[in-house]
Amino acid sequence: IIGEQVKFEESAIESILQGVETGNYINRTNNYILNSGHKKDYLDYSRIVRKNKSGIPSRKLLIIFDKYQVSGDITGDLFTANSYTKERFTNDIISIDRNRVTDILDFRPRVVDYIGPTGSPFSLKNRTFVATNPFVITPNESSVLGFNFYLPRIDKLVINQFEEVKLIKGESAENPAPPTELGDSMEIAQITLPPYLYDTVRQPSIKLQDNRRFTMRDIGALEKRIDNLETLTTLNALELDTKSFQVRDADGLDRFKSGFAVNNFKDRRFIDFTPETGSKIDVDVRKREMCSAVDFWSLRAELALNPQIDLATADLNSNLQLLDTNCQKTGDIITLAYTEVDWLDQPQATEVENINPFNVITFAGGIILDPPSDNWSRTIYIDDERIESTGARWVEQSNIVRQDIDSTTEVNHFDTRRSADDSGWVGFTATTTVNIETETAFTNVLEGPSREFKYIEDVKVTSEADPFMRSRNVYFSVNGLKPLTRHFQYLDSAVPDIVPKLVEIEMVTGTFTIFENARIELNGEQIGYIRIQRPNHKFGDSQRPDIGSG
Repeated sequence: IIGEQVKFEESAIESILQGVETGNYINRTNNYILNSGHKKDYLDYSRIVRKNKSGIPSRKLLIIFDKYQVSGDITGDLFTANSYTKERFTNDIISIDRNRVTDILDFRPRVVDYIGPTGSPFSLKNRTFVATNPFVITPNESSVLGFNFYLPRIDKLVINQFEEVKLIKGESAENPAPPTELGDSMEIAQITLPPYLYDTVRQPSIKLQDNRRFTMRDIGALEKRIDNLETLTTLNALELDTKSFQVRDADGLDRFKSGFAVNNFKDRRFIDFTPETGSKIDVDVRKREMCSAVDFWSLRAELALNPQIDLATADLNSNLQLLDTNCQKTGDIITLAYTEVDWLDQPQATEVENINPFNVITFAGGIILDPPSDNWSRTIYIDDERIESTGARWVEQSNIVRQDIDSTTEVNHFDTRRSADDSGWVGFTATTTVNIETETAFTNVLEGPSREFKYIEDVKVTSEADPFMRSRNVYFSVNGLKPLTRHFQYLDSAVPDIVPKLVEIEMVTGTFTIFENARIELNGEQIGYIRIQRPNHKFGDSQRPDIGSG
């Protein structure tokens, strides 16, 4: 904001902001990664590497960077932790193989500053190293080295009896111990500071102490939990008794227990009473006992047919002969065996008379198609070129075009003295009014990473409904037609090929097996196959031979 006081972090220079000028550049920093050039063997030139998902720039890039300048009159032999100033330790120290350069003895040679357009500085022939390195490190040599190192420390954060928060510092040592607080105080946290601490946010290890204060409500909740624990302990004892209880078989051997259930049977909420799939047990809540239903059938009832009838291939809807000759099956009803006797007989009738001679029977059939309709379009493609841009998005950017500042000051004098000898107030008040008029213009700019793709492919130019049907399979089901009558099928003024779902077959030799495949041959060559179903199969799942009609 114009007029606001700003302070620079490193130089500590303070100044009042006089104006803001908006540039015409787009910040592309997030599209690139800085490679600082630090390698194991030498210090190379830095470079920027474009990310994989970032678009290729179409214009020149303006790069603003900071670098660590090494003085030209260096007389030392290597770089150590003392070679870097304290301002660099937080964010500017790089790592090599997960080791910070301040933690190693750095003998690496470095390239000289690039000064001319004689070629790419990354080319081997254009790379020149400084000639001030006095030593070359070789294996199997010894060196005498003296160094100082930091020690870890453990501090404590406490609150004393006067509600004062205090930090008690421990003693630095290779194996530090936490300090001791004298007096009545409550420890809040224990802070472990590692040696050579440079990241004050992530490196310290803080262990919070679990200090709790209990109210009467908390004590009441604890009492309920203790009661539940006592109940659970009692149940565990009963489970142990049940586990150790021995149930022996006829040979006197202990029977294996697959498991046991524990319940107090206070209510019936845990029982599923669904009629088909639910449980067949009940609970007597008064006696707290579980009992089974007396009308429960463990086996499914099955017809006892004559042994000469195969139950797997028999039509259960027909009147089949039962095993007991004193009973008979009529439809889906089983009764005692009976004989039919004519209730009314009129032997004097001379001809058959229709009881409703004027009744006209009308057959209204119905057809179900699957799919019921087929809407489709024919698409025409031609070769064309397409350029696609993804990633970036258009946003509005505000630019200050004009800003006028108008300032007016009003001065009001006052004098509260009534006479020359009166000691009143004499002075004036000044009121300054500042009017700031700002004109802002908005422009659309691209924000975020962008990628451009260039395709040469088929492009759809038109699409319209096709008046002709395409070839496809259509399932249809017909009911309600007049029997013993020939019917003709048409679909879009054409006769389609009909493949019936059910075909009546007759065995010449051998026997049929339900759900087996029978081959269809023409002149000795197989042209298809059919699947044998039950005699009463009309519709339904053809993959289930146990399902009849319906």
